[in-house]
Amino acid sequence: MKLYIIGSVASGKTTLAKRLSETTNIHYTTLDEVIYEPDKSSTWGNRKRPVEERDRLFSLILQQENWILEDVGRPCFSEG
Repeated sequence: MKLYIIGSVASGKTTLAKRLSETTNIHYTTLDEVIYEPDKSSTWGNRKRPVEERDRLFSLILQQENWILEDVGRPCFSEG
């Protein structure tokens, strides 16, 4: 199964992805995790990944047989 859940902020995307993941035993990824990486030195606690790294991580996810993704529908992920 390959599922891309898109919705506005605070619409329940992550909750739905988690429940589907638990039911199907398919890992879910929030694409914020692909866009950003933890950075304790930043006031936000994270920083944007370089585009090349972001695209590589996204490609690795898409190569998997099964995945559940959730995001707000950013154009950089529309080609998947």
